[in-house]
Amino acid sequence: MNIHIISPILSRFGGGVFTVVKELYGSKSLLAKRNINFFLWGYKDDFCEEDCKSIPSIKNFVSIKGLPLNKIYYSSELRDKLPKKILYNDIIHLHSLWQYPSILLNKLNKDRKFKKVISPHGMLDPWALNNNKIQKAISLYLYEKKNLNTADCIHALCEQEFRDIKKLAPNVPVAIIPNGVYLPKAETNSAYTNSEKQILFLGRIHPKKGLENLIRAWGNIKEHNWKLVIAGVDENGYEDYLKKIVLELNLNNVEFVGPVFGKEKEALLMSSSAFILPSFSEGLPMSILEAWSYKLPVLMTPQCNLETGFNAGAAIEIDSSVSGIKDGILKLFSMENENVIDMGLKGYELVSSEYTWDKVGDKMEKLYLWLIDKAEKPNFVKL
Repeated sequence: MNIHIISPILSRFGGGVFTVVKELYGSKSLLAKRNINFFLWGYKDDFCEEDCKSIPSIKNFVSIKGLPLNKIYYSSELRDKLPKKILYNDIIHLHSLWQYPSILLNKLNKDRKFKKVISPHGMLDPWALNNNKIQKAISLYLYEKKNLNTADCIHALCEQEFRDIKKLAPNVPVAIIPNGVYLPKAETNSAYTNSEKQILFLGRIHPKKGLENLIRAWGNIKEHNWKLVIAGVDENGYEDYLKKIVLELNLNNVEFVGPVFGKEKEALLMSSSAFILPSFSEGLPMSILEAWSYKLPVLMTPQCNLETGFNAGAAIEIDSSVSGIKDGILKLFSMENENVIDMGLKGYELVSSEYTWDKVGDKMEKLYLWLIDKAEKPNFVKL
């Protein structure tokens, strides 16, 4: 079985989507142990070779010129090289929308000999569609709606994304497969009982994450021994804007630590007492799954699409407004230590049972085998 994975940004700049690609197809993944030939297509940048060392199938980087002005990632190399590699019944799995690969796949539909899977990664939810609304509407009209509706299957991360997909592609099968994590090898103990506690945000520094409202809510909470730590890759200078708000509010208990990876990220998670994601829009955030894997209690919005966490008692539900975030934080502060620690343990149990990469990889393999007529339709595929 040959699978062509297209994910334009193959480095830390790709955020959660790149993490999915790295973990799902990397050398320690379940899929890497199967009889599958992977061809990974993406664009070169300063970090791709370093960040992709764990992916054995890195052999099809294509270069791209004109960034950052080339917003749709047009590549003549991808146009010329990809069609020559595709054999009958190969699978193309696209991990992006709104970019040149969607246009190219529409052109290749004319001589269709491959199966096509698309993972939108939350890019079709209402908030995402309203962000750059006119541009998205034009893209849908010109090429993206056709790309979606000619897929053999679309991959949704959760039930809500399934519903979002069906609004645009009502007749295409949808496979509901969540993201995953690898459980930490080291024993993790809650840092909630530390005298100096910290609540962690870990993710892209982007307006959709609700960080401005988080900082303003934090400024409205007085007389506590907590620190707010904000970690992640800055996007388009948004971190500078947030730092100005911190200065305006005269907050001395907010720290920006920049991007963290590997051991540094592990140390940050182990030293944190709780995790927060007040996002306006998500697919299914791996940052929360990682927090649970480190037994952290979580505060999150319903837009994180992890209702299972609320049902399991592993998270406090907040809304993304300043008052909603403040109320959630105050609820955390008012809880007894043993109850907060128990919340983190429930998150760990939830991740262990439902959200490991081996479980995700097993479902993805079943999906691929079904598409090439070597297995029955899996029960997680809905029509």
